[in-house]
Amino acid sequence: MTGARKFLTAWIMLKQQIHKIMLHHFWDKPLIIGLSGALLSILVYYGSMVLHDDLGRDMEVIQNFIEWFGVPYGLLIALVLVNVWAQYDIVDREFDREADAFAMMFHTVFLIQTADKKLLKYKNEVMEMIGEYVKHVLSTHKVEHNNPDVKKKGDNYLLKIRDTIGEIINFEKHGFLESELLGKLFEVMDVRGDRISHSLQRMPKTVWFLSLLSSIIWLIPFYGLHFENTWVGFVLISGVTFIVVSFLAIIRDLDDPFSGTWGICLDSWEELENLYDEYIQN
Repeated sequence: MTGARKFLTAWIMLKQQIHKIMLHHFWDKPLIIGLSGALLSILVYYGSMVLHDDLGRDMEVIQNFIEWFGVPYGLLIALVLVNVWAQYDIVDREFDREADAFAMMFHTVFLIQTADKKLLKYKNEVMEMIGEYVKHVLSTHKVEHNNPDVKKKGDNYLLKIRDTIGEIINFEKHGFLESELLGKLFEVMDVRGDRISHSLQRMPKTVWFLSLLSSIIWLIPFYGLHFENTWVGFVLISGVTFIVVSFLAIIRDLDDPFSGTWGICLDSWEELENLYDEYIQN
């Protein structure tokens, strides 16, 4: 009994660890998902070999189905993959555009050189708000588009920057600097709206369902094929399963650009944060 209890305890702990790995790492790695599907397909194919004798008359039908259904299926998966990749790329570019717009605003405000304490106060306020907004984006970019309260907080930073820039313009006319400040302000507000709007875009559930269903329908007939050499069957079945499952995992991963293997790159925002920190230190 003692040995059985130890074995049962070890088995439960092993299951818990496997569950943690699957929950936190497994689903974030499309290639691992594809490989797991391929290994599972070998077991399924081995188990289905007993049915091959009963499918003798239908073997030609199965082969023809795989051939003609594979054409529209390949087109569907290709279109879906290209679409989600394009959407992911757009969101990533919008983050870079907004960071570039804030960097240009930062450098424009930096050009204001004055000995007047009030104007210098306005300048430092704008710089401080830019720094706070950058930190806000870095810490909340994954949820801001879905959380109205977080989004409102980001909007308030821009409103404060707008009001302070208005004070700078009303305090003293700077010629070209005035138009540059207004231009960068409007650009920042416009790009922020585009970034949040694109961050909300997701693949329609119907498209995902059709992609998943068509993949299953196309894969199932492969398990009914009869191969003279069993190892050839294992290699072909597992290879096809690996490709199909990996593509589905990649599509699912890219559809949410804020999690998974391929996340949004925030290098430009981190550089902007470092630029602000250098300004504060000097």
